[in-house]
Amino acid sequence: MERDLERRTKGRDGGSQTDALQRWAMVVGGSALALYAIARKRPAIAMAAAGGLIAYRGAKMGAQSYHARASFTVHCNPEEAYRMWRNFENLPLFMRHLQSVRTNGNGRSEWTAAGPMNTRVEWRVEITEERENEFIGWRSTNDSDLPNRGWVRFRRAPGNRGIIMTADMEYEPQDHSGKP
Repeated sequence: MERDLERRTKGRDGGSQTDALQRWAMVVGGSALALYAIARKRPAIAMAAAGGLIAYRGAKMGAQSYHARASFTVHCNPEEAYRMWRNFENLPLFMRHLQSVRTNGNGRSEWTAAGPMNTRVEWRVEITEERENEFIGWRSTNDSDLPNRGWVRFRRAPGNRGIIMTADMEYEPQDHSGKP
């Protein structure tokens, strides 16, 4: 208890609990806004860009790794959503920041996205766990520009109102040297 109090009060040097909460709020909130905007029936590009910029700004505030989560309802059944997501080459159709995804077989794929200030970010992914129509988990390989891991879950919404998709992602932003 004394340690927690000491940690909170010594935070005036820029490492305060308030700063950490602000970083998390910006990363999670910005990511959620971007995911929501691109998952809409008619994607809202300006809203997605604003969410991406907020998340990027939060990521650059000093923490080493981040976690973002977004949940949304989709009017389809789990089987349809799973098939759409499981074919990763479909994802650039509704995730505007993704330029391409190429599957290589054996649960591996290569991803390219538009990064901040017209940069390209590339990473390779391998599926780590999967339950058909329920769950897909992945992680980036060691030779990726963007170290990350994540998962997406598909579950029926109450009252037969489609499904609730929850996407989680943990990532490590790169510094200017290109190293995490």
